[in-house]
Amino acid sequence: MHPSFRSYIDISFFVFTEDAKLKKIRKEADLSKRGYTPHYSNEISKKEFDLYKKNIEPYKVKSNDLLFLKSKGEYNLMRN
Repeated sequence: MHPSFRSYIDISFFVFTEDAKLKKIRKEADLSKRGYTPHYSNEISKKEFDLYKKNIEPYKVKSNDLLFLKSKGEYNLMRN
């Protein structure tokens, strides 16, 4: 989200999980939702994960609350 929008937001949540689980979810989505081949998914995996760490994860510290994904559909709410 562009910083200029922050003044319009009353509350924000950041959904996150462990790196290994995130990589697994990403891989499953590559194959089942995006239609990537296993080879292509493996090829772009590191780059995609590095982009997430650089561009998305920094918003974690700016959110009001955190939702930690324990398993599919199961989250823990945490104050940030």
